[in-house]
Amino acid sequence: MLAILTMEKSLYLNENNSATKIQSWKESMSPLLRQHATLHLKQSALMIIDMQHYFLDERSHAFIPTGVTVMPNIHCLLTLFRDEGLPVIFTRFALKEGEYDPIGNWWGQSVHEGSRDSAIVEELEPRRREKVLRKTSYDSFYGTDLEEYLRSNNVKDVIIAGVLTNLCCESTAREAFTRGFSTFFVMDATATFNESLHLASLINLSCGFATPLTTEEIINQHVVQ
Repeated sequence: MLAILTMEKSLYLNENNSATKIQSWKESMSPLLRQHATLHLKQSALMIIDMQHYFLDERSHAFIPTGVTVMPNIHCLLTLFRDEGLPVIFTRFALKEGEYDPIGNWWGQSVHEGSRDSAIVEELEPRRREKVLRKTSYDSFYGTDLEEYLRSNNVKDVIIAGVLTNLCCESTAREAFTRGFSTFFVMDATATFNESLHLASLINLSCGFATPLTTEEIINQHVVQ
């Protein structure tokens, strides 16, 4: 039974429990699996969403404990895409002075362009030719050239990783689906405050927007292809 949703933070996924957690999540989503799509890696792009100091520095009030846990999986996917010469898109949330800030209006706090909080963590530092999108809301398509970039690179499948599962990652996945991309959500390479919120997003997305996969399943598919 899904626990009552709260904003309490917890380290809900680690290397010792990941197999058990993933299996339990798959069981929760199992009635929805028949609608899921097949990933075609060669026509895909990896989106790494908001892996910034704001969410990954434990001194920050917005720190996501499980964000640190999933970073090796994100790095593994990043290495795969780099080795294969496939598109990688990083997003980061940051507001310039005078810009409308819906997230700041909701939460009472925001991330300012030029601050350390706004920077992507060094462990995942983008390379010179990799796409980096600054965004001002949850949805990575809103106010950016993301769709044009994907189409110009003949991308049909979008793979979502990063933080937060239930906010920027889910919003981007839903919008990718709406815009006609096959959308894949990496359940052990996304993270949020706690397991209840994470699982709720996985179930919602599985119902009508995205196909959940694990990092291992993507890597294994690469080996097969």
